[in-house]
Amino acid sequence: MMSNEGSPMHKFQCGNKKSLEQEGMRDSLLAFHKKWYSSNIMTFVCTGKAALADQEKWVREYFSPIKNINVEVPDCNSPPAYTADNT
Repeated sequence: MMSNEGSPMHKFQCGNKKSLEQEGMRDSLLAFHKKWYSSNIMTFVCTGKAALADQEKWVREYFSPIKNINVEVPDCNSPPAYTADNT
């Protein structure tokens, strides 16, 4: 099933080691991270066998440093990714 070419979803692809070794890929990934890695659009779930207090300590230690850069999530449904023509 192919997504609508006008949809932002059409740009999504999977990669592998070969695709990650392309010229400029590292810079592209770093730019993506800088633009989109923001705590305000993240959801986090933690589960484990350790005591709740220990888990809370680890979560605060490792995830509190994630900055909120106030990213606005784009509308990925406009235009629709899938229509009667491409389903």
